[in-house]
Amino acid sequence: MIKVLVQLSKLCSHFAILFFSNRVVSIFYRSVPIFLTIYILFRITLNLDNCSPWYDEAMQFWISFGCDPDEITMDNSVVEVVKLNQIFNHDPGGFSLLLHFWLKVSQSIEWIRLLSLLFFIGSVMVISLTIQSLFKDKLLSFICSLIPFLFDSLLYFSTEIRAYSMECLCSSFSMLAVCILPKQKALGKITLFSIMLCLLMTSRYSAIIEVAIAMLVIALYWLRHYRISAKERIFFLIVPFVTIACLIYFFSLSLQNPSIKTPHYIDTSFKIDGLNITFFLIPPCCLFLFSHFKNRILVTLALYVTLLNFAFLILAIFNIHPADIRSKYCIGVFFVNIIFLILLLAKLLSSIKHHTKHNIALGIITLGILLQHRSLSMRKGQDFLDTKELCKLYEKKIYVDETLSPTLKYLTTCGTAKVWKKDINNQISFQKQSPHVLDSNGHMEVTKKVENLDLSFFDIVITTNPISLKNTSDWKNYSNYFYQNIK
Repeated sequence: MIKVLVQLSKLCSHFAILFFSNRVVSIFYRSVPIFLTIYILFRITLNLDNCSPWYDEAMQFWISFGCDPDEITMDNSVVEVVKLNQIFNHDPGGFSLLLHFWLKVSQSIEWIRLLSLLFFIGSVMVISLTIQSLFKDKLLSFICSLIPFLFDSLLYFSTEIRAYSMECLCSSFSMLAVCILPKQKALGKITLFSIMLCLLMTSRYSAIIEVAIAMLVIALYWLRHYRISAKERIFFLIVPFVTIACLIYFFSLSLQNPSIKTPHYIDTSFKIDGLNITFFLIPPCCLFLFSHFKNRILVTLALYVTLLNFAFLILAIFNIHPADIRSKYCIGVFFVNIIFLILLLAKLLSSIKHHTKHNIALGIITLGILLQHRSLSMRKGQDFLDTKELCKLYEKKIYVDETLSPTLKYLTTCGTAKVWKKDINNQISFQKQSPHVLDSNGHMEVTKKVENLDLSFFDIVITTNPISLKNTSDWKNYSNYFYQNIK
């Protein structure tokens, strides 16, 4: 009897240990998504604490604020935003207009960067929706949608005060449209998707190509599978695109870059390496593979990415667009390819029937996110100009060149040096900006005379480039970008 009781107690203890361990594992993996979400949001929002924008970001602020950076006023309209975007930018201007209204709330740098961050987080959420629509698995969609946080370049541009994160949202929304619209019958929803895509494509010119090819692929699907109602669907899909594309041309492209030449400062040389070749070859291989499996949606997605890569390859051959997938100018194409690889991973995981697949995948992604600890907040504290250094220059005659004028004007008007400028009467001279309109050769049209300024009048020169003077011994490097005149 005692032996039986001993065996029963051992058996019960084994069952208790097994139940407890499974319960612990279950609680652990249920809490991991919540922990990861809080952790990622906390770390990535630290990038908002980057108080000194660099030249492109500062120019984007003044454009969206509706103020010529050489003639600062505080009461300008949307019309002024459009004009300044034509003169000083090389994008359609959608981000400038959205940022204009965003600035009505606040001009603090944290608030400005938050708009870009919201676009990036939105693009991740759209990836999750795409996976959910394909595989009907919420945990799988959460796990796979974390992958963009493993790429340093995406993390860096997630809080850039430029249109890059808005184009990322356009890329993810294009993939969602290619996934959902082929089987969509409601004309109202088709029109709504089209309008959303068209608004997002106003971010950058490359985004227009992404949307155009997405609509082409969707239209081809309709023509093949729904011949009777295809024309009506295509009409409601294309009309918003044609309308907004014409507006973009007449209000932006025809004035910024009428010859459609690539700016001379962009490297358009071919980068033939493993990453570029991999990104170019995977989609057509998957297109061939999926066509044999007769999976219509995956075939459509593979066709879209293949055509998009091929389109940008053609543009690169004609020196219209960079050919390197790592380039920030290719961020939209890069993001589309990343999403496609994420969908392939989701397809692979969904085909595995073992119950531990989610646990293993979640564990690996969690480890990768934790290893990205520094990258998640890489912008924090990386200020382009140090306001503390600036405050040391009180009662100095200061000259600021055109590469730092927009930044210093932001800092002294709306940023962290606002109090310093108000309390101390410094003599600051700013070099004027050159319009960014391109000529027929892709070079900036210089419409002003370059004056030979006598810098010996100034105590401090602030510039990104070492100053070039006849007698360089009269100047010494005070700190980064600051040159002090030795009198």
